[in-house]
Amino acid sequence: MSGCSFMANAGEEKEKEPVKKENYEKYEADIETKVEKFDKLSIVMHYPETPNDQIDQTVLDYVNEQRSEFKKDSYERVEKKEISAVQELHIDYDVVYEDSATYVVKFNETVTWGEKRKAFDETVLHFEKSNGKKLSLTHFLRSENDYEEIRNYLERTFERKLSEKELNGFTYEGDAFTFFAGNQSVRVNKQKHPEWFKEKFMKKRSDMTEGPGSFHAEKEITEVPVTEKMLEEYPVAVMGGPHPKRTEEILRVLEKNDRKAVFFLIGKRVERYPAAVEAIKEQGHAVVAHTWNHRLPERLTEKKESEYRERSVNLLSSITGQQEVLVSGDRVSPEKALINRPDWAGESEAWVKEQLVNSARSNGQLVMSGLNEKTPALLREVLPELKDSSSREKETGMEKSGAERLAGM
Repeated sequence: MSGCSFMANAGEEKEKEPVKKENYEKYEADIETKVEKFDKLSIVMHYPETPNDQIDQTVLDYVNEQRSEFKKDSYERVEKKEISAVQELHIDYDVVYEDSATYVVKFNETVTWGEKRKAFDETVLHFEKSNGKKLSLTHFLRSENDYEEIRNYLERTFERKLSEKELNGFTYEGDAFTFFAGNQSVRVNKQKHPEWFKEKFMKKRSDMTEGPGSFHAEKEITEVPVTEKMLEEYPVAVMGGPHPKRTEEILRVLEKNDRKAVFFLIGKRVERYPAAVEAIKEQGHAVVAHTWNHRLPERLTEKKESEYRERSVNLLSSITGQQEVLVSGDRVSPEKALINRPDWAGESEAWVKEQLVNSARSNGQLVMSGLNEKTPALLREVLPELKDSSSREKETGMEKSGAERLAGM
């Protein structure tokens, strides 16, 4: 199966400092975004990267398992059921509760295939911050008897027997637990049943930590669709991001080589890293509201697609001060030229560099990932060549547009 990806090295070891006690109260968790695009498959996964390696490994195991199962199921649907439509796995998340001891993350999983076929699921993971241990219901309870007491209470409320999986399908929200069974839910308040829970969970905890800032448009905003002609002014396109570290590295390389780029941004990440967007604009690069969370547009209702686009546009306008915001459309899709393919991992740097140049020639634009850790180093290798080409054309009085210049390399 042919395809391209800018999946950012999900399996690599991360170097992190041990979590100190003063960091338990609030995790400044980064957003990790992994994207894989194939002819008939789209895989997008957003998940948190915390200061705790054990939590990160558990989360990584979860998303990789979802990815593996999806690819296996997709292969069977294509081979046995002859489904030809693009199949999509999309994982998003929210931190539903956090205090000095506990970290609770809810993942929303969406799978689409065939014509308008969808499957939704949710997975809630609870963690102990001090050691990164994954928590089950028994962790919060005084004894096994309390576990049975809660089971009896819930079965009376739901009016049926519950499996162990359903009993552990809960969400801890600080002052209460919410249990789910089918389409029903029951909220159990700790203060109403203090006899069930461990003493440390009866203490008053700090409020839920604040999420990213909210941005609201104060003036009417005009959406300006990106055209191929506009892209000619920016021979470099950076897809995805912003990233708290990678974006800064990419900007330094671009500045050193006196090159301008167009950044196609993910709204969910823009919301988390507004300072990175400000830095992009300050250096004179273009920003585009590309997507909110990288769902396939054809898999969204018109209402949801419009909602995502408006949310992204308002956000960018609030951060940059622009009343005219560039938006990507169906006709312009630089993702077709993505070059950070997973099957290039074992190739030499010289070989990858050659592929980048070939990609620029055939597509009229050098397209890189804003999330892949190898992007800054590759840009450092390739951009001087583009710069030299530009200088030679200026000297001979034959300067061309960005796309024409790349095509003639």
